[in-house]
Amino acid sequence: MDNLGTAYKIVRSFWDNERTNSFLKINTLMVNSLNLVIEANIKFGIDDFEAIYKKMSGAYWFGINANGKGMGEHFYKRAIDYKNMSAIKSFEKWNNIKPFILNGDRMSIWFKFYDAKYQYQITGFSEDYTKIYIVAYNINDRDKKGKRKLFNYTNKEWLKYRKIGSLRNNR
Repeated sequence: MDNLGTAYKIVRSFWDNERTNSFLKINTLMVNSLNLVIEANIKFGIDDFEAIYKKMSGAYWFGINANGKGMGEHFYKRAIDYKNMSAIKSFEKWNNIKPFILNGDRMSIWFKFYDAKYQYQITGFSEDYTKIYIVAYNINDRDKKGKRKLFNYTNKEWLKYRKIGSLRNNR
C-alpha cells in the first residue's frame, strides 16, 4: 500500500484530528469526508480505498447494500456519478472488480436501464463483487408493485446478455 494519494491524506487528517468522543459522530464524519473528496474529484492513489478501510475502521462506517453485501457500494456509485476515475479505479482494485458496463457507463447500485419490455435497476453486487443483482418490472409498472423478475450475472454472463437485447441506459 505504497500508492496513496491526496484523498487518503485528507481523509486521514479527519481521522487523526477529530475530537467528537462519539462513535456515531466519528462514523458520520468519516462518511462525509470520503464523500467530499470523491465529489471534489480529488486524486485517489490506487490503494486509497483499501488503506482507508483498513486503517480507519471502515468496517464500522463503509456500509453495505440492501442485499446485506457489497461493502461501501455507495462510495463506488458516488465516484461514478462524479466521474472521479481515480476513486473508481481505487475502489475497483480494492474489491477486485471487473466493471459491469452498459453503453459505456459503469453500473453500480441504483443504476437504471430498460428495454422494450422491462425496466431494470441494479440492487447491488455479491459480497465478492463477482455478480451484479438486478430487479426488473414490466415497462408500464411505474409504481413497481406488479410481478418482478430477479437476475444476477457474472461479468462474463453480463457481457453476453447485454449484446442480446436493445438495452438503453436511463441517464
